[in-house]
Amino acid sequence: MDMSRAAEVAMAALPFAFIAGLSLMRFAQGADRPRAVVDGYLSWAIVSYASAELLGAFGHIEFLPIFAVWGAADAWLLYRLWCLRAGAAAFWRFKISTGLLIVAAIGAVTLFIALTTVPNNWDSQTYHLPRVEHWIQDRSLAFYPTSIMRQNELGPVAEILLLQTRILGGSDVFYPLVQWVSMVCAVAAVFRITRQLGGDEPGAPRRYPPPARNTVDQRQLRRQANGRQCFSPRR
Repeated sequence: MDMSRAAEVAMAALPFAFIAGLSLMRFAQGADRPRAVVDGYLSWAIVSYASAELLGAFGHIEFLPIFAVWGAADAWLLYRLWCLRAGAAAFWRFKISTGLLIVAAIGAVTLFIALTTVPNNWDSQTYHLPRVEHWIQDRSLAFYPTSIMRQNELGPVAEILLLQTRILGGSDVFYPLVQWVSMVCAVAAVFRITRQLGGDEPGAPRRYPPPARNTVDQRQLRRQANGRQCFSPRR
């Protein structure tokens, strides 16, 4: 990997570093792991959306302003994590169990697939990705002329998350990773819901329906995480 390519990867990783850092910070502040991960993901979405809307209003959706946003956010997180380093380190101390190993194995396999695939299906090529490219071209989230109306009509948050890595990294390489991170957050949210409904208590399966089973279609989860519907092997 040459230096320019390494720099692109480092730039594109800034939003993902923010998710990881904020999750660690929230855990050190007292949140449990699932809640910390969900908070990290939601904060990522909020910062991405707010910065894109603000920069777009002034026609400045471009590399330097977006780099400044994520650079400042990550720098602040590094400072906070240094202050909370003892509590944050405990995030990685897991009690090993069969269930944890199964989840980790699924996560590892889907992560590998996400990192070795590129967008190529009809929906990606006609809706999601052109929308991002139009925003970059116009340096704004404003409506633009198109014969595919859903590019202007549907909610923009998913594409705004893609936009950040596209501008910072200069390519679509990290698009599938956005989807994989979303899967991790979905799993964390289900764990948190299960815990709130008493899933950790003895006898809980008899008193409550299993939320994880009812909330998540595991086949759909794996399909979306590895991008089977949206991506194909990278050439």
